[in-house]
Amino acid sequence: MKTTQSQNVVIGLLMMSALILGMLLIFVQPKTAEANMMNSSGDLTMITQGGGNGGDEALHVLDTRSGKMITYAFNGQKNRFNAVAAQNFKANP
Repeated sequence: MKTTQSQNVVIGLLMMSALILGMLLIFVQPKTAEANMMNSSGDLTMITQGGGNGGDEALHVLDTRSGKMITYAFNGQKNRFNAVAAQNFKANP
């Protein structure tokens, strides 16, 4: 089968775009790491929440004995967690 010059151009463009996409997959690093999980021990439960789309990572700590939940957000520039919210979820007797 005989190929024309326009077919060769199309094949060349497809090969170049495949090469560029392959290089992007290899060399571009993801911007956020998501670790959505839950760990519980006794009265304490910790839940991680990935930020997604460049958002902050969050750590929620629940204390079922005292009925409190504290949310911490990770500050990547200072490499530490900051408390951002606290809430009581246990009704007063």
